[in-house]
Amino acid sequence: MQKILLTLIAIIIFNVCNAQRINDFFKKSPLQTAIENSIKPGLFIVRQNFVLRKNSTGEYFTQNGRNEFSFTYSLAVKTSGGYYININAAEPWKDDKSFQKLSNAQDYTPVISKTFVSRLDDKAEYIKIDTGSIKQVVKKQPLFLKADSSSDNRTFLPLSFKPQEYFTVWITIPDSMDLQKTTSAKMIFYTATENEVATGNITVPENNDKILGGIIVAAGGSKIAVMEFQLAGIIVPDGDKWTTVMLPIEKNSVTSTTDTPIELTPIQMDNNTPKNKKKKNERKHQ
Repeated sequence: MQKILLTLIAIIIFNVCNAQRINDFFKKSPLQTAIENSIKPGLFIVRQNFVLRKNSTGEYFTQNGRNEFSFTYSLAVKTSGGYYININAAEPWKDDKSFQKLSNAQDYTPVISKTFVSRLDDKAEYIKIDTGSIKQVVKKQPLFLKADSSSDNRTFLPLSFKPQEYFTVWITIPDSMDLQKTTSAKMIFYTATENEVATGNITVPENNDKILGGIIVAAGGSKIAVMEFQLAGIIVPDGDKWTTVMLPIEKNSVTSTTDTPIELTPIQMDNNTPKNKKKKNERKHQ
């Protein structure tokens, strides 16, 4: 499985200043382009369709002859076994205006019917994935994992080192964009401290674009003069604000930034090894 990970010579120091927008600092920089190309394959727009099940009969209903009652779009992050999604995808009816307008909504239970995902691209190309189970990733946190059995090499793997630096990546679109036709979202970068990402006290883009979500990328690694970048957390909506959900560091994968690992070298045993010499000496004394 190809890890979505970028390794660069660490000639750029990230702590220019806390919460600085590095889109401006690294304007048209090869570094920003390289980071975008590294993380983009693991980012998706998810379309979550739902229908209504009548509680008294078990019948299913859509709206105005469509294939679904309604749907919502949000950010999805590909990981092993599925996609990280936020509350808007886990419960697409929660803020749906059509469902809220339904006078007898209490007589129906909304049910997810179909799920489609599309990569971030000029032309939207949605593919249907498993409707699968949806479970909460961290207790009392609005981050969920939607199971999907389809194989995909471009997957974010668990964080495997202790981060030295962080930055946030926001995924935004113009409010008027039709996500059924195009998924060409924009990425906005900010530097961040460990305390900021842990507490959710992060800088949010201040423009008129619609925010679909975001991710937290960690910079670090164990090799001298080499910086690695991996997924450290997800930025998700929580009511009328945004919050961070940090992902755990993969156990048994954390490497020291100072210790040099011991490498064992295989060799061929011959008759002059100490063990064989001992045996020869024993035979001489017999």
